[in-house]
Amino acid sequence: LANKDARGNTIPLREREKFYRMRKLQRHSGHSRPGERSLPETIRSLDRVASLMGLPRPVKDEAGFICKKALEKGLVRGRSIEAIVAAAVYAACRIDGVPRTLDELQQVTGVRKKTIGKAYGALLRTLTLRVPPSRPMNYVSRFCSRLGLSNTVEAEAQKILKELEKIDSSMSLSPSGTAAAAIYLASLSCGERRPQKAIAKIAGVSEVTLRNRFQFMEGFMQQLVLPRGRAPKIGPPSQGSP
Repeated sequence: LANKDARGNTIPLREREKFYRMRKLQRHSGHSRPGERSLPETIRSLDRVASLMGLPRPVKDEAGFICKKALEKGLVRGRSIEAIVAAAVYAACRIDGVPRTLDELQQVTGVRKKTIGKAYGALLRTLTLRVPPSRPMNYVSRFCSRLGLSNTVEAEAQKILKELEKIDSSMSLSPSGTAAAAIYLASLSCGERRPQKAIAKIAGVSEVTLRNRFQFMEGFMQQLVLPRGRAPKIGPPSQGSP
């Protein structure tokens, strides 16, 4: 019956296909909001990223809310869903005070850091998100844990950053690099030295950035009071040294 018209005549196959496409388009345009068809795939991608990164539930929920708003605004157009998810997770982590580096997101999602950064910028502009600047202290606990450093080193690094924050308001320019430099200094001070390369890798920065951030700190070291004395300078690593 579905293949016949009101008079009982058989409808040609080409006409039936045309009517089918029209009905399908009408259903989507009449009942689907912008981005609704991409939502299931976005949720699956977010679930995977949150699981691999061990994100707390509030962070995942925040990222989900951002993703939904991004889809409604059509931000997925011209971008991959993975890039939007990565950018939303990056924003949600910063909003909830548990920041993750772009390197970590690139490793988990397979999306290039530059692409994530552009998608993140689009989220900020379009959704007018209020994302607080990352603080180096937010990274210390996780970096120390991944490096197998003691609570003593973590506390020492936090103390260094807390003192430095009083006299240097520009630390947020490179929070993960600054945290890495403070951890390196604390590990030397506490006798739990870790190779520069290992610390830089965990922090998602280059060894050059690590040394530069430490040298930047050195200008303020005379004003810092460290219980175990001043750590040695960081110079370019000699061949074969950590």
